[in-house]
Amino acid sequence: MFQRMLFGTVAALVVPVLALGAEPKDDLKAAVKKLSDSASYSWTTKVEGGFGFGESEGKTEKDGHTSFSFKMRDDSYNVIMKGDKAAIKGTGGWASAAELAKEAEDNGNGFSPERFLTMMVKNFKTPAEQASELCGKLETVTKSGDAYTSELSPETAKQLLTFRRRGGDNNAPQFEVKDPKGSVKCWISDGVLSKTELHLQGTVSFNGNENKIDRTTTTEIKDIGSTKVAVPDEAKAKL
Repeated sequence: MFQRMLFGTVAALVVPVLALGAEPKDDLKAAVKKLSDSASYSWTTKVEGGFGFGESEGKTEKDGHTSFSFKMRDDSYNVIMKGDKAAIKGTGGWASAAELAKEAEDNGNGFSPERFLTMMVKNFKTPAEQASELCGKLETVTKSGDAYTSELSPETAKQLLTFRRRGGDNNAPQFEVKDPKGSVKCWISDGVLSKTELHLQGTVSFNGNENKIDRTTTTEIKDIGSTKVAVPDEAKAKL
């Protein structure tokens, strides 16, 4: 009888200890996966410093369409994506990614708006995809309050400071990066990733011009499971 009571007491103590022993990195991965598995969600992104758009917003449905909009200089753009196809609305109306790629090719190898948009669409990832990719590269994650933070490796920071990714377009503009570094901070709400803050620093060279970058990208996620993506008929015709 005493042995059974002792075993039950030990077991009751062990379970909370095991739960408390969960690694912050595992908690973060689980929260990212929960967002990835959700039926839909919306997001807003704000970029401060360096290359990038000031503010943008988007919506995505699992196995469905993804839409996002942003401003580049004085022009506004809307993008609708599904699978590997995309339709982009700019000053000239809706066009497919393939049509923009052809325009960029016809214009040569210069850094045209068409080439930029084509490259951006090709490299686009939803917040859940970005977070999942980043989690796979994080070595140590620490938790402080509601925030999970990690320093990025120089190689990861370098990739994120440029427009190119591994396996990207060899004809894309070439960037050189010196002294890359960065960090990421994430917040979790009800077990789901709800906010990310990516801070990147480095000196980026393009066409002989050097620019010191100190960029912070903040993404807030909302309307998980209730978001709907509206696709205009003009965009459907280009997908």
